[in-house]
Amino acid sequence: MSERIIKLKAGGVESWINLNVGGRLVFFGKEGGENMIKADKSLLEETVQSEIIPDAFTDFVQYYGQEVWIGPQTQWWRHQSINMERRNSPINWPPDPYVSFGKFEVVEKSDSHLIIQGCVSEVSKLSLKKEFVMNDNGLIYCSVEATYHGDGETTIDLWNIVRVAGENEIRIYGNLKEIDGPTHPFEKKAMGKDENAKFPYYTFCPDEMAKDSVAPEIGWGGDGQVHSGKFHMNMYLGMIESINRRRGDSLIMGFPISHANINGEPEPFTPSEYHSVGEVYCYHTLDKETSMYELECHDGEVTLKKGESTSTTITLFIAGANGFVNKND
Repeated sequence: MSERIIKLKAGGVESWINLNVGGRLVFFGKEGGENMIKADKSLLEETVQSEIIPDAFTDFVQYYGQEVWIGPQTQWWRHQSINMERRNSPINWPPDPYVSFGKFEVVEKSDSHLIIQGCVSEVSKLSLKKEFVMNDNGLIYCSVEATYHGDGETTIDLWNIVRVAGENEIRIYGNLKEIDGPTHPFEKKAMGKDENAKFPYYTFCPDEMAKDSVAPEIGWGGDGQVHSGKFHMNMYLGMIESINRRRGDSLIMGFPISHANINGEPEPFTPSEYHSVGEVYCYHTLDKETSMYELECHDGEVTLKKGESTSTTITLFIAGANGFVNKND
């Protein structure tokens, strides 16, 4: 049986990449410690084989972990003619199954370095090559290169997503741009607040959302116990923190928010339509197992012709419980 999970180690930190489910990062944490990201437990078992063979009709399965989608969401099904129901639907869901569930093959690996290659999607006509590199401090670089194999051209951005537990305190370094409201009638808008700190950041409020929710024994579905919504940010720093007071540690996600223009000056990225460079999606309930945040970032929008590629990198590392700044700064 071929390897399903590749494990990298450096600086006392482990990273596990599941090849069979989109080549996604499914574990990141200290050796012998808890997982800092939220992932379906089945993805951590070497003996379990993924049963998903993706095609244009594959439904979405929430496996969590860290993965890459292709923006913009409004164009996910517009450039294929295999599944016309999804092409004509206003829902724009699910994401490309080949990207989320396709099997990746190992190109190169060592104890702290892995390169893997995915297939060409029949939906987006894109293939992804991913690279994971850990340094001696336990920081991991998660890079992705997308190559277009279709005719004509396609306009995309690369969309990184890291899922974490809903019990955590999330800080995103920027000012609030807007909040997308709940997607279902029984949900409430997620809560957050601007912090008066040296570095502008926005905090999500799981305690406040819990106070505003109905106890689980009353039942779910009609009384607003779910708080959801996506927060779009004007970024000050390319950083989102996930702080776990119970464990006394935090996961810090770093990403680029600008590039050098023709004059060598920094120019902020402009992602695809309806997206921001930094985003957080909140899904909060009183059930810790189902609550989560998605820490998201978008690179700049690019237009690719056949054979052309674009790439981006995020970093993840573990810090102390206070995170990047103290709440009293």
